[in-house]
Amino acid sequence: MCVVANPTDDADTCVTRVREPSPQAPGGRDVVFSHPTGSPDGTLVAAALGLQPEAAGALADNPVGEEQVVNVYDAASGAKITQVGEGLNPSFSPDGTRIVFQGRDGWLYVVGAQGGTPRQLVQGTQPTWGGGSITAPVTAPPPLEAAPVEAGTVKVGRKPLKAKGKKLTVKVACPASAEAGCAGLAQLRTQKKDRALSKARSYRMAAGRTTKVKLTLTRKGLNALPKGKVRKARITLTTEGADKPTVRKKVKVRRR
Repeated sequence: MCVVANPTDDADTCVTRVREPSPQAPGGRDVVFSHPTGSPDGTLVAAALGLQPEAAGALADNPVGEEQVVNVYDAASGAKITQVGEGLNPSFSPDGTRIVFQGRDGWLYVVGAQGGTPRQLVQGTQPTWGGGSITAPVTAPPPLEAAPVEAGTVKVGRKPLKAKGKKLTVKVACPASAEAGCAGLAQLRTQKKDRALSKARSYRMAAGRTTKVKLTLTRKGLNALPKGKVRKARITLTTEGADKPTVRKKVKVRRR
């Protein structure tokens, strides 16, 4: 890489030639310089250094090479001063004390011209630092996926649930961690053959809340739950849009 005294000069009029200690990286792959830029006072040069792609002809499609790092060199001697980060497209701040560059991960970083820990800014490419501000075609982060609605949990004690006639009240709790709240269908079903004993009833509540869901027993449910007898059953909770129950809670029911 050549440092010239005048931007209109060509490589034959180099003031300094910037070189890496070895023209090849371990494994025999050539290194590729790209995006050189000078500090405002002309004392430093920052450039991206990448490995030449292994595939034949791949350099034409990827002229900056692979596994790029950003190095800072002394403009007078061409000696490497430090590596400031992993990426490309470096640009000096107006006072020459800092460098902004595009990281390999697609984020922009700022770091001291003499090295240090890069500070992450925003997603973007090809940053330029001029007039006291950084400009770049910023890439918006991918949209966040909506938090899923949860089914909640069935709250039961040690005693059997009490059905009054055709009505059975079930408590459903929504955990505080459910960002989108809880919603779905509750139903009383048999444990063994998974047959419906009540009509499905919808419910909805916010996170951290508990609601009472009133189920209506079907004719089959009335026959399966004779008055005064305790029978085993199952409460199922199915979230909206789901084909199968999300929650299956074994319970005991006594109908009065």
